Amino acid sequence: MGEPRAVTDVMRLHTPDGLPVQATWIYQPNDPLAVTVEFDVDPNQTIAWTFARDLLAGGLHRRAGVGDVVVFPARAIGYPGRTALVLRSPGEGEVVLLAATTALARFVGRTMAWVPAGGEG
Repeated sequence: MGEPRAVTDVMRLHTPDGLPVQATWIYQPNDPLAVTVEFDVDPNQTIAWTFARDLLAGGLHRRAGVGDVVVFPARAIGYPGRTALVLRSPGEGEVVLLAATTALARFVGRTMAWVPAGGEG
C-alpha cells in the first residue's frame, strides 16, 4: 500500500453562540505551505478556505493573520481551551468559528511530522 497523499482531520467547530459546524482539515505535501478547511454547507455544496499552515500554527499561541483569515487563542474572547478562526469574505461578511485547541494542535503536529517547518522547499 502506498504512502497517504494527505493529512486530514474531521472536527466539529462551533460558532460563539454554540451552532455546530463540521469541518474537514486537509494538508497535502505537494502544497506544503498551505492547509485547507472545508465546510459542507449542504449535500451539494462545499466551501473551502486555503491559507498558510504557519498562520494556523502561529494562531494556536498568538493572534496570527490579517485580512481574510485570522487565527488566535479564543481565551481572549472568553473561550479558554479553544482557538478562534475568523474567515472574512468581502461582500459576504465574516464568520467566527471555535475549535478545540488540542485538536487543531494535533492536526498541525501531524502536518509538521510529514513536512517540518522550513523543509517545505
